[in-house]
Amino acid sequence: MVQQFFQPTSIDEARGLKSKFGEQAAFIGGGTLVGPLAPNPTVLIDIGGLAINKMEESEEGIRFGAGCTIQQLCDWPQFFVPLREAAKNMVNRNIRNLATIGGQIGARESCGDLLPALVAMQATIVVVGDKTSEISVGDYINGSEQGLITEVRVPFLVERFAEVGHYCFTSTDRSLITVAVSLATDGDAIKEPIVAIGGVAERVIRLTAVEEALHGEPPPEREFLEKLVTGQVSPGTDFAASAAYRAHMAGVIVATVLGNAWQEAK
Repeated sequence: MVQQFFQPTSIDEARGLKSKFGEQAAFIGGGTLVGPLAPNPTVLIDIGGLAINKMEESEEGIRFGAGCTIQQLCDWPQFFVPLREAAKNMVNRNIRNLATIGGQIGARESCGDLLPALVAMQATIVVVGDKTSEISVGDYINGSEQGLITEVRVPFLVERFAEVGHYCFTSTDRSLITVAVSLATDGDAIKEPIVAIGGVAERVIRLTAVEEALHGEPPPEREFLEKLVTGQVSPGTDFAASAAYRAHMAGVIVATVLGNAWQEAK
């Protein structure tokens, strides 16, 4: 049960509160999700007043504050198309108007719509804790860092191509499977692919065995790729879908998204 609620007015104050209360405290932005590292916090630190919601283009790519809402990302014309599409896949506008990009990353959801896209596009985040550090989104979501996310940085794709996809039962439902693929090309071969997927493990993961099989080879037959992906995932069963169904759909969506990325590249 939440016993204390704070509204800091600076990043230093927010960091100090987190340091004081430790694992009993959780940062809250839009309030649509609670992170797995503090599922039952007794202290909430509302960071909505920190003004970390700016978006800008730099020489290296795009930077946006962790307080930006998902709907802001959908509406910003300079935003990368794959990320904008991933943002639009998130449930509905009512949720997107509240949910923040920092909160989506911090919650480390298995099926977070944006997370595979951020991983595939090699995004990094700035985290403020005992020290300030920049780490990849992939390392963060599969780690235990609990500092305050203040900024997200997405580099420009240089001779790389990215696509996203998801599967859900209705247009306003939470995604069952989320996928993002980025790749380069070397003639008629795939080069250095990144295949990120949500919904098949506790957190979003990269299918490294699939990436290794694809690298240096022409795009495989769809049936082969579907079977390869299905054999590399171990999802659980819940009220929404069986493990077998999730594994099957993982193969279907990855094959579709990879095909789309290859077509864009060619």
